[in-house]
Amino acid sequence: MKIKEVDYSLSDGFAYATFEDAGEEYIVQACLREREECKNENRRYQLIKNGINIYKKEIDSNNPGIDEGICGDANEKCFKKYGEEKCWKIFTSEVRKIGIRIK
Repeated sequence: MKIKEVDYSLSDGFAYATFEDAGEEYIVQACLREREECKNENRRYQLIKNGINIYKKEIDSNNPGIDEGICGDANEKCFKKYGEEKCWKIFTSEVRKIGIRIK
C-alpha cells in the first residue's frame, strides 16, 4: 500500500489516511476526541456558536470509532482487503507523523 494523503479536520472531528494499491484507493478514518470542556453541553454549544473547534488532535485508542457510522463505512473496503489490525497499525503510524496523538 502506498500512502497517498494523511490529514485531519478539527472542525469535522476526523483524521484519515488515503492509500493506493494497484490503482485502487482505500481510506482509513477515525474520530478525533472532543475537548474535555465539551462534556458540559452548554459550554459545547458556546464553543460551536463562537466557531471554536471542539475536537483536539487526539484519537481514543479504546474507542476510535473505526467500525461505526461514517468511519465504519469509509473503512470497510480497506478492512476487507487488508484486515482491520494491519490498516489500524499503518493508519496510526501515519497520523502520528502529522501530530495526532493516540491515547
